[in-house]
Amino acid sequence: MSDISIPTGAMMALYNLKQIGADLVTTQNEISTGRIVNGPKDNSAVWQQTEKMKFEHAGYDVINRQIGAVEASLSVGRGVAQNIVDVLEDLKATISQTSSDEGKLIAARDAAKKQIDTFTKMVSVNGQNWISSAGNQTVTVGFETKIVDDQEVRSELTITIAKQNLKTSGPGALADLANLAFTDATAVKTSKEALETMIEEVRNAASHFGENEARLARYKELNATISTSLQKGISSLIDADLEAASSRLQALQVQQQLSIQALSIANREPQNLLALFR
Repeated sequence: MSDISIPTGAMMALYNLKQIGADLVTTQNEISTGRIVNGPKDNSAVWQQTEKMKFEHAGYDVINRQIGAVEASLSVGRGVAQNIVDVLEDLKATISQTSSDEGKLIAARDAAKKQIDTFTKMVSVNGQNWISSAGNQTVTVGFETKIVDDQEVRSELTITIAKQNLKTSGPGALADLANLAFTDATAVKTSKEALETMIEEVRNAASHFGENEARLARYKELNATISTSLQKGISSLIDADLEAASSRLQALQVQQQLSIQALSIANREPQNLLALFR
């Protein structure tokens, strides 16, 4: 039996219309932002998880940029070391060819020293010169996360790379270059042996730079993989399915129109009942 004082049909139609309107707002927001979670209000647990993942993703990107800078320094150091080897090899060939001409050998030695000195001054990258001083460089290559007292604690993982001092002065590996003598056959032989030792040391330095370049490249590749996985994880948690949202929007718009018509019909019901008494 219909009830004039409580238009139940109108109330139900109005409720459905409000619900459809709320769903429309949600769906339109998904389409406009491309996300199903835009803040803690939408889903606090998912939002908190994605914020943490975003922080980790940004951390790996920063580390890889730092690794890239060190890689550049190592690459320059390796290239210069190889050039120094070429200079020393040329000097060695000159000694073999003109072992009896002291004046030419001294001039060749001094020219080689000057060229190497220029090399060691030119190779500063990002304020770092890896072939003109001793010591170690600490490089952050990743993160380690542990649970301590029910709390996540993240610490940096580092490696240490030794610099190489290839200078021709002080404690440099080529400090004896300026002392090569060519006064007689014995001095020439001794100088050639010393030169061979220096060439081997510079080759070792070049190999050291190359090995650490490859080592850092592997860390960077792994970090990039982790970073990409984190980005995919974030997307899977908060990104909206735009095709599904678009279809849902069209369906909701049709439902809204039908609900408006239903509400209009329900609102006419009391008038129809009143007409029976006329």
